[in-house]
Amino acid sequence: TTTTRSESSQGQERKMATTGAFGDFRKAEEDEVKILMKFKDDISKKLEAEIKTLEVKGVKTQVVAGTNYIFHVEADAQPVHVKIWGKLDQTHELTSVTKP
Repeated sequence: TTTTRSESSQGQERKMATTGAFGDFRKAEEDEVKILMKFKDDISKKLEAEIKTLEVKGVKTQVVAGTNYIFHVEADAQPVHVKIWGKLDQTHELTSVTKP
């Protein structure tokens, strides 16, 4: 396994997950938040409730055949974990919504 680092758009170093393992929760980058927000309606359906607010508290990633994201969010002030698979073809799939 290897750990890689990349530069964010603000010039700050962004630690990426170790290949094959999830890293720790960290502040989500703007592009990661955009990925999550594409699934807001789907998250509402999984929770069987219309979400009015969705606030990202953190994200952790796992590098596999693509990237798995686990977002720690507050959906209308309720903690939720949202898992999304970022595929190699740059598409994304919502894989789970759970209450921690």
